Amino acid sequence: MKYYILHYYYVAPKGDSGETLGQVLDLSNACPTCGTGTKLVGGLLVTGLNNVKKDFFATEAQDYLISKKLYDIFQNANILFETSQVVNKKGEFLDFYHLKSNYTFPKMLPQSKGFKIGLLNQCKNCKRDNYLGDLVWDSKKKANMIVPFQLSFEVEDKRFLDQSDIFQTWEYWGKSTMKFLRGNPMFGRPSLIVNERIKQIFEEQKIKNAFFDEVIIL
Repeated sequence: MKYYILHYYYVAPKGDSGETLGQVLDLSNACPTCGTGTKLVGGLLVTGLNNVKKDFFATEAQDYLISKKLYDIFQNANILFETSQVVNKKGEFLDFYHLKSNYTFPKMLPQSKGFKIGLLNQCKNCKRDNYLGDLVWDSKKKANMIVPFQLSFEVEDKRFLDQSDIFQTWEYWGKSTMKFLRGNPMFGRPSLIVNERIKQIFEEQKIKNAFFDEVIIL
């Protein structure tokens, strides 16, 4: 079985979500300094999705959402995954589902490539946040290519991989802080690691703006 980092690329995010909207949070197992590892309480709080028709997209906060159509396809294919229906500020459930995972991969191995770490602003306590995608710059100092991830992991007990079809990285992409906007926090997000069953469904459904970087599992 092959595994991939799932990306949403090249188009503007749709709407916003999560903690900056006042999401109820569970900080019991999060980093006490920056909040990385915080869990949601209830469905993901969203705004600005009234006119969205996509089957897969990312919000401004980089939460990945899927349509009810794609959710039903996952269910019918017996995909093992965790999700919850999103909710707006009025408490109304929308026909989108938050794609997430409760299963966390071990830390990336040192030979992993395609990213950098914002060391100056990384949390000194957990050192899990502020991982950043890397870019190639042209002679005019304009970014002209996103560097593909080349991530490697050591999974000692391969039975771990049987528990789900969707996993998350230990590393969080983007800065986490407990005080960002109007007293609300803002957290980085882990990348999602999916297996070839998910990739096949995306390809069969011709999902746009979804890209897959294969990972190496030792």
